[in-house]
Amino acid sequence: MASPRDWLVFSRTHTAALTIPGVLLAAYLADPLQGWQRLTLFGIFAFCGHASGFQVNNLFDLFFDRSDPSKANHPLVAGRITERIVAAGIEHHN
Repeated sequence: MASPRDWLVFSRTHTAALTIPGVLLAAYLADPLQGWQRLTLFGIFAFCGHASGFQVNNLFDLFFDRSDPSKANHPLVAGRITERIVAAGIEHHN
């Protein structure tokens, strides 16, 4: 069973700190008068898009990651998160 940390690594949430500020800055520059509530919602949407994009990417790259020794401890490659769970989550949200 996957731990919460496995899901965070799988979704690459540690890189969101680099992506989301840029998205929020672009949203602010597009309309500086929008309220903090709208920017907060935009930030949450950006975070979810960031995480789900990496989840789909990890699923598609699984074949290549399995042959890369440096990825042996990745949650999907190591089997702590299964392809079936990821595919079901993607299918469920469509």
